[in-house]
Amino acid sequence: PRAARERAAATIADPTSTILLAETLGEGLIGLCSCYIDLVSIRYGRRCWVEDLVVAPPARSRGVGAHLLDQARAWAGEHGATHLELDSADLRLDAHRFYERENPAFSGRTFSWWLQHSSRWS
Repeated sequence: PRAARERAAATIADPTSTILLAETLGEGLIGLCSCYIDLVSIRYGRRCWVEDLVVAPPARSRGVGAHLLDQARAWAGEHGATHLELDSADLRLDAHRFYERENPAFSGRTFSWWLQHSSRWS
């Protein structure tokens, strides 16, 4: 929890990133989305990367994820991004159905590696 708080604070403090929150009066925090303007591609232009798009299980299928994704696209456009990307693990079939309903321009598959100097659990 401490490391997560520190990372969230750094994300909020950086002008090239943000955390979008979804909450209701009765339920409190029900979703979040972290967005990062992280690189400029020669081919595609400035990218906004969505690293975390999370909706609490009881709040799923109520439009919360769609709202967060809409807000992420709006924030990205306001910050000069030409496109928004995210990845999702192969096992997350419910998430993939949601992303397909959101009409992506294209889909792909991302491969990732832990770097030697970083700990996956920190």
